[in-house]
Amino acid sequence: MPFLYANQFSLVPFSPVMRLEILYELQQRDARGAKADPTSVRLIAKTLAHLPHLLGTDLGDLLALTAKGTSSNTDAHVKEIHRTLHIAHEEMGGIKPREKHIWDLTRISLPSIESKSGAPAGHSRTIDFTAVRQPWLRELALTWARDTYPTATRLRDTVRVAAMAPGRLGPVLGRDHPVGRRLWSQMTAPRRWSAAR
Repeated sequence: MPFLYANQFSLVPFSPVMRLEILYELQQRDARGAKADPTSVRLIAKTLAHLPHLLGTDLGDLLALTAKGTSSNTDAHVKEIHRTLHIAHEEMGGIKPREKHIWDLTRISLPSIESKSGAPAGHSRTIDFTAVRQPWLRELALTWARDTYPTATRLRDTVRVAAMAPGRLGPVLGRDHPVGRRLWSQMTAPRRWSAAR
């Protein structure tokens, strides 16, 4: 290990594959104007350098390894490295961010007055369309989101309302109403299936 000043770090301790993984994440971080914390990278080298690679490694396992003797900033770096590698791997496989049912707002450019990433401060950076249990309503919400480019706040609110709508509209419309029958059927289908088992 070479001698390092406080503002320096080295990739020498890492395996060749992991060295490329860390370098790639640092390049992505730099490309969006974020700074790398030399202390955090040195702590990552101290606790994770024995691993052959990071891609495919469980994030919980990585955080468990860095839990002692590191800082919250180090954990943030580990999470970002893990996420960046996962994103790159999906892109290499041709998986587009908007094709998924869980959207990572750091990968999707949405208009926002709240943050550059499109994710309001203090909120989750993901939108989970699987919270909408009805397939037809989930696909409707996905199509709307893909076609209209809503703000992150509006998208989050829309998915939340879509997830709640069947439970609220079904009883209001009643089972004799065509839409009510469909909502009631969709809403109770998993329960009937569970009961049948």
